[in-house]
Amino acid sequence: MRRSPARALALLLLTLGSCAAPDAEETALLLLDEDARAAGIALEVAGETVESALPVPVAIDDDAYVVRPDGRERLALVPGELVEIHGADGDVRRGAVEPDRLVITGTQAGALSLGEMLGARVEPLSDARYALHAPGVTWIAALLHGVELDGVRAASSFEQALAASDQTWRDRTPVTLDDVVEVPAPDGAIPDAAALVGAYAYSDVLFVLDAAGGFLLRTAEGTTRGTYRPIAGGIELAPSGSETTIHMRLWNDALVDDVGVRLAPATIEMFQDTGEIE
Repeated sequence: MRRSPARALALLLLTLGSCAAPDAEETALLLLDEDARAAGIALEVAGETVESALPVPVAIDDDAYVVRPDGRERLALVPGELVEIHGADGDVRRGAVEPDRLVITGTQAGALSLGEMLGARVEPLSDARYALHAPGVTWIAALLHGVELDGVRAASSFEQALAASDQTWRDRTPVTLDDVVEVPAPDGAIPDAAALVGAYAYSDVLFVLDAAGGFLLRTAEGTTRGTYRPIAGGIELAPSGSETTIHMRLWNDALVDDVGVRLAPATIEMFQDTGEIE
């Protein structure tokens, strides 16, 4: 049974008084995002369905499954890994746990309340997202997976990429958008994957690279998802459901497609008035 918000702080103090945060050398974290939840996808651990707005700690030797309408898939767990069940198809995304920073989405009051519970500094981001900063905050927050929280939930990897792009692009020199540009041949250097994470835009096109190696391309014609990897002078995209890969070159902090259209570093504010970002 899930507990009320009024009992959350008392529960946390009781929990912390009796045990430490989950051991990163023996535990993984599971997260079910909102789109997956809305599609009827669930997580099952040790024979029980698990529901939580925050990451759920699971011992790596426990039986864990993602349960989709068409069947169950056993999840292989690695210590210190965040396993996110993403989107309406329940795609499995994997990445390292960021222990000292937890990105959440929701109301300001909910973020401040959770930050107070966890003894974390609350950093406002954009579009109803907040980052909680404290040593081990992500692992400690996982202790609250059975508590019903008002107005907040852990951000998905896509939402985290949008949040990360804010500061990343704020610190960079703005790039002027041109329709088509001539890009020199790749110089052989492979770009740093972490530096590529964030949002890019041109006209009504939104392109997002997330920290888990996934991409989202949204245009007037629809949305395409897939994975990416850095290559010499740019990136290679592998759209889901396609055997064809797409190459984009990195040039002056922008990504340029094979016909020369440049997608420049974007900010959330560019899309707030257009409805592109929900």
